[in-house]
Amino acid sequence: MDHPKPGPSADEKEIFMEALDHATPEARVAFLDSACRQDAALQRKVEAMLADHFAADNFMAAPAAEAAPTNLASLTEGPAP
Repeated sequence: MDHPKPGPSADEKEIFMEALDHATPEARVAFLDSACRQDAALQRKVEAMLADHFAADNFMAAPAAEAAPTNLASLTEGPAP
């Protein structure tokens, strides 16, 4: 039986939240380098959390109407004769 993955540790959450306070990707990288203190596994986990966070933000940035096909008829009618 598969067990669910454990959530982020308290350290991971704390570093993640502090990293969000840094406005640019460069500033976040510099912060992570300092905060993770040579713990590559910790840094990778927090970087993955940040990537997921910003991917979700980008997903919600564009209205659904902009992402939808402009010609909905082509989806229901099939190819033109």
